[in-house]
Amino acid sequence: MKRVWFLMFLVMISFISLLSPPAYAHSNNSEGFSVIEVNEKNLDYELKLDLTELGHSINKETDAKQLIDSNTVQQYINSHISLYADGVKVVGNVKKTDVEMIKDRPFAVINLTYMMEHKPKKLTVDYNMFLDDSDPSHANFATVKMDGKQQEKILSYESR
Repeated sequence: MKRVWFLMFLVMISFISLLSPPAYAHSNNSEGFSVIEVNEKNLDYELKLDLTELGHSINKETDAKQLIDSNTVQQYINSHISLYADGVKVVGNVKKTDVEMIKDRPFAVINLTYMMEHKPKKLTVDYNMFLDDSDPSHANFATVKMDGKQQEKILSYESR
């Protein structure tokens, strides 16, 4: 009798495991949004990133109620996004962080400022957020405002 119960238990566990959806740690389809505005002596960059992917990338669990550690995020961003104003690399400083819901998912909203000596004629962005760390399919939809014009672009690794 014990064998029958044991066999029924094994069959039931096997059947239940087939019905359970697999769990994934990363979405592998994260997206981000950027608004880059070039001013006379600075560049304002509003960066919105999937909060879960950001947490995986900086090795810190994050949720919508938590404050975002500006120093850790600034170091990560400056090592994964390089901005060049007329060929000269400029480094960003985090001015403000927040969390916002986009498409029913929490996103980190990071406002950065890049100081420059003068308004550039050319801006180059090398973008490598999450691509090496957690999501090789990450895409960022960027709006660049420069000289009264607005350009839409999808940023991916070494977008220029």
